[in-house]
Amino acid sequence: MSTCGKCYSTDPKFGKIVARATPKRSFSPESVTSPSEEYKEIFIAEVKAGKILKLTFIVVGKLKEHFLVEGVAEYLKRLKKFASVEVREISEQRTVEEEGQKLLSLVPPNSWLCLLDVAGKELDSETFAKKIAALALDGVSSLTFAIGGAFGVSEELRQAADFRLSLSQMTFTHQMARLVLAEQIYRAFKINRNEPYHW
Repeated sequence: MSTCGKCYSTDPKFGKIVARATPKRSFSPESVTSPSEEYKEIFIAEVKAGKILKLTFIVVGKLKEHFLVEGVAEYLKRLKKFASVEVREISEQRTVEEEGQKLLSLVPPNSWLCLLDVAGKELDSETFAKKIAALALDGVSSLTFAIGGAFGVSEELRQAADFRLSLSQMTFTHQMARLVLAEQIYRAFKINRNEPYHW
């Protein structure tokens, strides 16, 4: 059953963040069977038809380390084979609440929002791939991935997310998380297309 979450946008008339109701999709890994050839063919057809049209990364801060800049750029370039890709960055703010509001203002309309959160749900790569495939088959055309700053994320951002993902119980810098996330999204597309990258 779908529940109702909040989608945020900037009101051009008043220049402030406003909330609007939007359907929140639920997902259970059990709702998707083990990838079969028929299932993969459906997913590939959906991708080619533009059903997954846009990937947006909304993040706090710019990448500083050269190896991270190169690594993230490489995976984003690879992802452009499957979808349009955009990175929207904000500068660090005084509080996580301010960062949360600014990040929410960057979420495209009607986009499914995944938040990286240490308290989120851990998924293995296969299950993460199934999740992305299920969204595509459900007609979702925009996926947004949010990464907070060094001091975490706001409760408002947590509540607005359609899904909260934890990459690991280990601790990563928020900049390193960008590289790991980009790689895992690319891996998910390769898994769903039954291509050999993940073997």
